[in-house]
Amino acid sequence: MNEDFAPIDVNDNCKIELKIQKVQFIKEADYAGPYVQFFYNNKENVTKIEGSSTQNIDFDDVFTLNKLLTNIDGSIRLKVFDKGIDYNKNGQELLGSTFPIEILSLVQ
Repeated sequence: MNEDFAPIDVNDNCKIELKIQKVQFIKEADYAGPYVQFFYNNKENVTKIEGSSTQNIDFDDVFTLNKLLTNIDGSIRLKVFDKGIDYNKNGQELLGSTFPIEILSLVQ
């Protein structure tokens, strides 16, 4: 952890609420149950599975990111999966992901 680059008011009592609102796809497909997944502070976070087969899927999931100073040098990467039955041994297909989002950029 590099506390020298953290904003002066950030400590481990600080938190961010991250709300997943919408996933937009370039082309329409038949999705069995899309959901968003990311890891923060060594913990997997997953939205509710939405039963939708449209290009725009609305979510209303809020995640609290605690211990900001401990994780200030980290990042999160949102991944969208479809919970199908035919895709792989885990029963999910990766539909897309974001580039890593730096935690420090969220607190400035």
